[in-house]
Amino acid sequence: MIERSAILYGGDFCAALKNAVAAVCGAGAVGSFAVEALARLGVGSFLLYDFDAFELSNINRQLCALRSTIGAQKVDAQKARILDINPDAKVEANNVFIDADVAARVAARRPSVIIDAVDCVAAKVALAKAAAAEGVPFVASMGAARRKNPLAVKTADIYATTGCPLAARLRKELRKAGVKGFKCVYSDEAAAEGTHVNGGQDGADGGRNFKKIIGSSVIVTGVFGLNLANLAIREIAKGNF
Repeated sequence: MIERSAILYGGDFCAALKNAVAAVCGAGAVGSFAVEALARLGVGSFLLYDFDAFELSNINRQLCALRSTIGAQKVDAQKARILDINPDAKVEANNVFIDADVAARVAARRPSVIIDAVDCVAAKVALAKAAAAEGVPFVASMGAARRKNPLAVKTADIYATTGCPLAARLRKELRKAGVKGFKCVYSDEAAAEGTHVNGGQDGADGGRNFKKIIGSSVIVTGVFGLNLANLAIREIAKGNF
């Protein structure tokens, strides 16, 4: 399965990935592309964390979102896809919301790398703090929504990012928590205006439950996810990259 990867990267690199455990937090748009790359590169074990199920609106940008998976838990669909790529992989699907307690449990398992692909600032801070406390390598995705230009996607230390409001909010919280830097994927493209609407569905009482629906493109989220996977394998295979 990995013969062509071995030709490019070398046997030691592939062995490091085969023995690695990737903890992936967030199985949506960015996370699905990151997992796809890691599975095809031959990462041997995955710990998947996400609490969400697929909706029709996910199909435009999430690899595991298909007509056949609407209503399925994202981690379960992602697990099935990994095993379809590599039946020898070990995959654990955890259908949980990531809070401080879950973040601490993830880090305590001491995976080879923690990959943050969630969109909640509190969860991102919790994961970064837990990873730092346990000394676990950590990489993260910043905001991909409302962007159109894949060429504006970059990687840098979180404290060196520019033009990303989510990264700015995260830096503020990280400084408070005393968390040092880590590599992340971000875009310095200004978020497109007018790219969100209020949507929802009729409730049982006849009312409307509104939520903000934000525009996004698979062209950008895919680039985010692949760059995130690249940061992860650099952490896993240090010295063999």
